[in-house]
Amino acid sequence: MATTLNSILISSASALILYWLYQRRHAIFNISPSYIFKIFYGTESGTAERYSYSLKKFLSQSPKVKAFVSNLNNFDQVNMRLSNNLNIFIVATYGDGKPPDDVFDFDIWLRERGDSFPDLNFVVFGLGDSSYLEFNEFAKQVDCRFHKLRGVRKMPICLGDCAHNIEADFQCKIDALPILEDEYEITHPTASEVESLGGAFTGEPGHLNSYRFNAPSFSPVNPFVAPIIVNSELYSCSDRSCRLIELDFNKSDIKYVAGDHLAILPRNLEKLVLLLCNLLNVDPQDYIQIRSLSSSSKKYPSRFPTPCTYMTAFTHYLDITSPIRFDLIENDENSYERWILASMRGIVEVLEDLPSCRPSADLICRLLPRLQPRFYSVASSSRYQPNRLRLIVKAVEYTSLTGRLHAGVASTYLGSLGPGDSVPVYLRRSEFKLPRSPLTPIIMVCAGTGIAPFLGFLQERTFIKSKGGRLGEAMLFYGCRNRGQDCILPNELNEALERGVFSHLQIAYSRDQEHKIYVQHLMRDLSETIWALLKFRCGYFYVCGDSKNMARDVKHTLVQIFQQHGAMTRIEAEEYFQELKLANRCLFDAWS
Repeated sequence: MATTLNSILISSASALILYWLYQRRHAIFNISPSYIFKIFYGTESGTAERYSYSLKKFLSQSPKVKAFVSNLNNFDQVNMRLSNNLNIFIVATYGDGKPPDDVFDFDIWLRERGDSFPDLNFVVFGLGDSSYLEFNEFAKQVDCRFHKLRGVRKMPICLGDCAHNIEADFQCKIDALPILEDEYEITHPTASEVESLGGAFTGEPGHLNSYRFNAPSFSPVNPFVAPIIVNSELYSCSDRSCRLIELDFNKSDIKYVAGDHLAILPRNLEKLVLLLCNLLNVDPQDYIQIRSLSSSSKKYPSRFPTPCTYMTAFTHYLDITSPIRFDLIENDENSYERWILASMRGIVEVLEDLPSCRPSADLICRLLPRLQPRFYSVASSSRYQPNRLRLIVKAVEYTSLTGRLHAGVASTYLGSLGPGDSVPVYLRRSEFKLPRSPLTPIIMVCAGTGIAPFLGFLQERTFIKSKGGRLGEAMLFYGCRNRGQDCILPNELNEALERGVFSHLQIAYSRDQEHKIYVQHLMRDLSETIWALLKFRCGYFYVCGDSKNMARDVKHTLVQIFQQHGAMTRIEAEEYFQELKLANRCLFDAWS
């Protein structure tokens, strides 16, 4: 009896101890977070998404913080307003002040929102390019709109600039987070933390299905593989190269409109890939697979399908030519700008110049960013040229401060292809469109390959005229360097003028005379006509070309025309320019 009683007591005591240990373990290892950080990203190229996951990793170091990452189109209108939440918006601005394609629903919701958000705590980080007229415009709109809706701005907006050093800008944002230490108990980050990485090992080969099946709808992960019909040189007697490329869209069912953009999925040069493999001491044909070794990184977006070979990963999926990221080296902004950005050192150049630096290949595979698509303006009309699409592609080549010759990834890739070869592509819609009525006057201004969308406009108007349609006035101001060398498709332009498809054709050859002549100078010569078409005929104004110089100069000249012929002050002329933009009657398709 005593033995039985002792057994019961011992069992009961053991059960109590086990229960206490369970509760203790539960208390230690399952602490509910005190604060919830929601990181929303809006991205065009994937940079905002990458920054979002990097920020999540840092924030998750605090046991009192739970961080989540989500695309802006998945925002939660209710839980965003909880008082212990902090909502961080990392958003890119695409083109001339436009939001990224993947935040369309959020943009509409935010602009149409009527009620207030008095309990919404928010921080905004913008990713933009100061060479564009509307620098970080979407980020500014998000910050301003939430503030007007009575949200609580926890930190001033940070505007990252990829024309300067966007990696350092983002690091400054991270470094500024201790402002919130007292409220959210965030620990200041240590210098240059590198993500936890999965291992790499030899496995079974992967299958690149997206390149094999041409089933719509087409996208970055399911491109249409377009056969090349024409790939010909456009420049004559020039040391530069520009190519006319025609693609066969007969089997795609893709319907494009003049002014749309075509994305090219490029590939890195084979000799550069082989050089990188040699520097990393790996066999290009070895198969690799990246596995997550920590639960916190399982949701981090994969940069390439695995298993696959190093050759495949470095050729099709990873960016091995752009300057390496700021967070991958010692955090010294001055050294980074001087040694990396100014000299345009990518991973290959860094490994060549630092022979003692030999990171593992799997580390490089995990840290290199994705190889991004390259967008080109469509230079044709599907109504004039059914089942075919034209591109104008200028070869990009330059010598860096290190003396190395650098070539553009996409232009080099496209230049190496010929009729019978194929290229993976997908379409991106654009607002850079002709007016609904062909009678509406249009004014087009461009330089160099900026002529591309206007060649599409030319074909569209030619088709309308061939069907008996009437056309409004169309002025084209086109900038080139030298007559007879780099004017793109001059015969096509002159024929359009002779047939009445264009009413005015003004070509500025900047280097044919001692003093340089640009498109803005020719605009001044016809300033009265430009003013009359815009003010009294409800005309449309289009600009395509370099955002850093040409687009800014054209905008400045246009504002001066408003001042001169509209008897406006500078402020009034700027306001009228903005009115035209808001009405989609002044459209810019510019690049840096």
